[in-house]
Amino acid sequence: MVNQKDKMIYYDLNKDNSKFLYIDEIQNAIDSLNTVLFMLNKDDKLKWKWIVLCLQHSLYHFCIANLKGTNYTQVLTTKGRTDDDNHYFKRGNEKWKKSQKIDQGKSGAYLIKWIEIDGEPPIKEKKGTNMVKELLIPFWTAFARVQDGEFWMAQFIKPTPLKVDDDSLKSVEELMYYRNKFMHFAPIGTLLNIEKLKNLILPVIDLISFLALDTPLRILYNGEDEKRIKKIISEIKNKII
Repeated sequence: MVNQKDKMIYYDLNKDNSKFLYIDEIQNAIDSLNTVLFMLNKDDKLKWKWIVLCLQHSLYHFCIANLKGTNYTQVLTTKGRTDDDNHYFKRGNEKWKKSQKIDQGKSGAYLIKWIEIDGEPPIKEKKGTNMVKELLIPFWTAFARVQDGEFWMAQFIKPTPLKVDDDSLKSVEELMYYRNKFMHFAPIGTLLNIEKLKNLILPVIDLISFLALDTPLRILYNGEDEKRIKKIISEIKNKII
């Protein structure tokens, strides 16, 4: 187990130790962000495939890092469960609240709405252990939860939900469209507009910047992590602008 002090040497350990790879959810997200910058410096046009994949991966895993908190099971789900429909919580003497998904378009994006209910939530049926399988919550679930300031992002000292305007959401939807094309590539030729791919980067980088630098996630960094993130984001923006 790595304690908080040892976290300071994760990055250096990967440079200095040839036998092992050291990684956690934060280093995972930072590494993908850094790979976006690395690929932007290449001349090969195929770099855009990796830029799309790494940009989406970084956004996804900064969401995960924020939602995990001190309990990793908060970012796990059970196969077959409908996430964020009929999830319940109660704060203090307030009434119980039930979650409801509010779909946004046809992309899979949604927001979470909380509705007060009378009385107690229904008792959950217990499932056999053989039917339970822990999986990481999917991208759109993580993206919806970091926008929820009533429960998911209100579990910290100061609620810091991500604000996503229509233009930013459109960029994320297009990023997911291209990411899925590359991840599940059909055996056909595809022609992609590089300028269109390039235009996705800055809106998504702004979302990543908030999740990485303007939420309580920062308390888990050492000084070097924060410097690295700021430097990477600055250099990416300079490459695109």
